[in-house]
Amino acid sequence: MRVLISTSQITLLLCCLSATLGKAQSSSSGTLSNYSITCGSNVNCSDSGQSSVRFYYVAPQDGQLSISGFADPGIITCCNTNYQMNCTGGFRKLRAPANVHNFSDQPTTGYLDCISAGDSIEINFNGTFGTYGFNASVIADPTAADSEPNEWFSDAIPLTSGNNYSGHLRYGIYASDNYDSYSFVAPSDGQLTLQLSAQEQFNIAYYRNDSLFRGSEIINTNPYIYNRACLAAGDEIFLRFNGASSCIGYQFDVDFTPPVFGNDVEPNNDKVSAITTNDIFGCVGHGVSIPLQPDASDYYALPYLNSSENLDFEVELIGGPVFFRIRSLSFSGFSQTLGMISNTSTSYIFQAPFDDQFFLQIFASTGSCGDYRVTLGGCVKELVLTGTESNIVAIESDSLIRSNQHIQSTALVDYDAKYEIRMEPLFEVELGAVLHAYIDGCDD
Repeated sequence: MRVLISTSQITLLLCCLSATLGKAQSSSSGTLSNYSITCGSNVNCSDSGQSSVRFYYVAPQDGQLSISGFADPGIITCCNTNYQMNCTGGFRKLRAPANVHNFSDQPTTGYLDCISAGDSIEINFNGTFGTYGFNASVIADPTAADSEPNEWFSDAIPLTSGNNYSGHLRYGIYASDNYDSYSFVAPSDGQLTLQLSAQEQFNIAYYRNDSLFRGSEIINTNPYIYNRACLAAGDEIFLRFNGASSCIGYQFDVDFTPPVFGNDVEPNNDKVSAITTNDIFGCVGHGVSIPLQPDASDYYALPYLNSSENLDFEVELIGGPVFFRIRSLSFSGFSQTLGMISNTSTSYIFQAPFDDQFFLQIFASTGSCGDYRVTLGGCVKELVLTGTESNIVAIESDSLIRSNQHIQSTALVDYDAKYEIRMEPLFEVELGAVLHAYIDGCDD
């Protein structure tokens, strides 16, 4: 009969003596013996029924379970006769109908994938006479440890731009970890980007802050770039990972990109709140936290034009589709579409059909958004400048410039008017900014 010398590498359940339960442990060995022998005038060689021992191993981490063990039946000699006894063993999930792996008289190793930290495995040995032993351990998943619980929106893990995250799906001996939830609050207008790596495909479902489903996407390449555009400052969204066909590990980096041409200046959603500037930039169609279409329009007041005068526009757009339209101050029903574009730069010419002040409307229909910059061609007579300026700009007028701008520390601004430059109430220049004012007018 063989005797097992145990090691301390793995966990297990041991069987020996009728229906006994072993403590949770990673290794064990022992002998099954349930046979009575009486030799003499009254010969009795009989077994007294099966003996069984069970051990339980609790996984310390997510990964692959590995159990090495053997169940070696012995030989009983009774009244000069040898009898071959039985001893069997194996391991299984709790409540499972059969062993995942059965041991033999030679040491064998069995594996069980998709084990989650805290999973309990039964290791069993049964028989009338023999020896047994086992070692159990978990081979850690190569992906970093999962952050749990995060099954529901209430447990969603908050994401921060610049950080990286990892997790698991469908781990656990009964695939209990089917969902992972994450939340994100936009610090400004902009776009959230995840760069994902995963062992196989799964789904990302996208929800608004009131848990309204907004669509899903299959992550089916490695790496995969996942984008959520059109976010506005303060928007909270939820991302729910699910749909893996088997257990997988994943990891991803988080990045948030503000509008390319600068943060939006609001409110400027109609003619009344239109901004007057020749440095036209911002974003339109951003915001997902309210049921109605958010920030659908941005308005800019254009210089007064006489009939048949032209105004040139150089337009850059990232995103889209976005419409560029001309509106009239005097005629509310007047609308002339310059064009609808996506991810491109283009030029437009508007010829005034009558004498009036006009407005540039930048419009995004439901579900679209875009970052834009518009440069006006030619030299206008009067400019009224509002909002925040943080870039390098040169602004010219053929007559007058009036400004109540907030010029930030990163800006380098040139005002150049032919006759007059007025700094009106609320005008502010931060320390570090550079402002030049010239009485010169437009360059030829």
